[in-house]
Formats: sequence, C-alpha cells, structure tokens
Amino acid sequence: MRTTSRAASFAAVWGLAVLLATTPLFNGTAPAAAASSASVQQNKASISVTLNGNEFTPDSAPFMERGSVYLPLRDIGELLGTIVYWDASSKTVSMTYPERVIKVKPGAVEAEVNGKQIKLTAPVKIVNGRVYVPLRFFSEAIGAGVDWNGSKRTVAITHSAEYVKGGGVNLTIWLNRKTGDIYTAYPFEAVPVASGKLNVDLQEFVNIEAQYLNGGGIMVYVTDNYGEPHIHTAVYTAFIKNKQIVKQTKAKYFQRFERNVYTYNGKPALHDGKTLTLLDENGKVTKEYNLQELGGKDEVYSVLAISDNYLLIRPNTTGLLTLINLKDNSATLLYKELLTPEEQEYSERNDVPYYGDELNFAGESPVGTLNFSYHSPFSGKDRQLKYVMK
Repeated sequence: MRTTSRAASFAAVWGLAVLLATTPLFNGTAPAAAASSASVQQNKASISVTLNGNEFTPDSAPFMERGSVYLPLRDIGELLGTIVYWDASSKTVSMTYPERVIKVKPGAVEAEVNGKQIKLTAPVKIVNGRVYVPLRFFSEAIGAGVDWNGSKRTVAITHSAEYVKGGGVNLTIWLNRKTGDIYTAYPFEAVPVASGKLNVDLQEFVNIEAQYLNGGGIMVYVTDNYGEPHIHTAVYTAFIKNKQIVKQTKAKYFQRFERNVYTYNGKPALHDGKTLTLLDENGKVTKEYNLQELGGKDEVYSVLAISDNYLLIRPNTTGLLTLINLKDNSATLLYKELLTPEEQEYSERNDVPYYGDELNFAGESPVGTLNFSYHSPFSGKDRQLKYVMK
C-alpha cells in the first residue's frame, strides 16, 4: 500500500488510475477481455502520453486493452488540476474541480457528474487492484480533450489550464487565471465552493498558498513571477469569509523577493508593500502600519515577521533588513548591529544580484532574542547571529 502525497496528503488514494477510452484506437483483433499482468506489461512501453505537447511520464506506464488506453488516475488527475479521493466507506472514487464533481464506483457502467448519472463508454474496472474509468467521459467531464495517434502510439491530452491549483493543510484553492474567480474546498476533498473574484493580472509562474483560520475564514497568498529573466513578482493577498472576499491587496517587487507573513496569531495579515493591515476573524481592521513611515524610505517593503513588540521589514530596492520596535516605533538597521565593517560596506555597495544584506530571520527564542543566519561573501561560511531587543 502507498498513499499519494501529490494529489492529496490526507487521502487514501493509493493505486487509483484512469482508463483512457476513446473511439477505436486501432484496427485488427482486440486484446483479451481481462487485462492480465503480462499483457499490461507488454503494452506499457509502447504508448506515450503528452499534455499540451509536453511528454508526461506517469508513475505507472499506460497500456492498451480492447481499443482503450489506460493511464493512472492519480497522475492524470493531479496533472489536470483535480483532487482525487477514495471514500473507503462507500467504495467511491471522487474527482473534484471547479463546477465539476465526478463520482464512480468499481464495476459501474455509469458515473455521477454533478449529481446526474451518465453512461460510460466503457465500464469501470479493477486491474491489479487499481480502479480505472473511461477517458472519453473523464476528459469531457473536466474540459480536457484527447487525440490518439496510431502511427506514433501517442495519446495527446489538451487542457487549457484555466485554473491554477494550490492550498494548504487540508485545504484546496483553485484560481482562474483569466477571470480571477476563486474556488475553495475545506476539507480538501469537499465540493469546490465559489468564493469571490480576486483582482489579478496573472502573467507566468503562479503559486498559491492558503491557510484555514480558527474563525472559519481562509487566508490566500498568491505569487506571480514573470518577465524575462523573471525578476518581477506580483503578490496578492486575500481574506475569504462566508464564501466571499472580504479584503484583498496587491504588491509588486523587483529583483529581490522574499515570502511575506500573511497571518498573525491565526488572523489575517494583508499588505500592499506600503501598508500592513491586520484583521480580526470577521475581516474588521484592527491595526494598520505605515511601512514607509516606519522604515523611513519611499519604497515597497516585504514583511518578514510580525510580533506584538516588533516588525521585521525589508525595503525592496536598498534591501537592508530593518527592525521596528513597536514600543516607540524606532527603526534599527540590523546589518549595522550584526555584521563586520567589511560586510556592512558590501551590503551597501554590492549590487550583484541586487543591493542589500543577506540576513535571514531564523525565529525568536523564548527569552526574546532574535536569531539570524548569514552567509559571508568573504569567508564563504555560514554563521548564526543574535540580536537582543532593547
């Protein structure tokens, strides 16, 4: 037994696979009705699969039986952005996607699509302990297309990749690249719920993180890295409550980009590069920090740590990590406190790949000491540094 971590870390979806059933894929005598281990192994090496022109190598190689090509459901489901879940109690395989929920059972000749029974082009089968469903149905159900090239023995799958999928612990998020529509599922295998529209202009490499908060809301953090040679990063943060976006922000960074903190004490923390906004569990603003005033520079800032006593922020262009003491709003340039004179000058003058120090926050000790790591450009060694709040 093995459990897939790519499709869903909490699901017992081991051994699931998809049967790619198209119109007859070849002329001549069909293979035997039951796919033996020998026939499966014989056909595995002869069939290739592509997605939007790119070759795809599933964990279990595809094989052919009775004019149908078989492919692992776990791989194809993840590849196309679905969530695959095996419900042991009902012995049902579910595939979820925005506006689509597909359920099938081993041995069935019908599948349920959004609550309606649809006849399959081939029956659901179990081969070597795995569950298979017909691709013609599967592809149409989630908006993918399939083409068989008999001479090259290639199954070409096309999919518009309209949605980008991400999420967090027991949570799935889908974001429509074109419209900004967001769908959420909590638990991760639940029916996707329309949860508002994010004001995005997505360009290239999109990543989605999310966290389900104690008060029932969801905090979403989206990054979009774009532009040759990919030195631009747009960051979108949004707080979702009761199936709608309560508040959202956008920040843009050039060259240097560091992951921002987007929750604090289990509550939302949104930022637009100039203002840090803290919300309560219902989305009401509890505190706002003017980062430009606190940091002393007319720049876009990253927020690397939030505490009742301090903020750790970094201006994007000058790149010098700054500690804000919230008792008196005083600002401390940490490179001046922690680095050697030679390293300080390097932080101020070196622009490869960009200006700034390379101090990395490593957390706070129980006694209030702030810990940092630093890689010296002169010695080539890493060292641990500590700063005691005054």
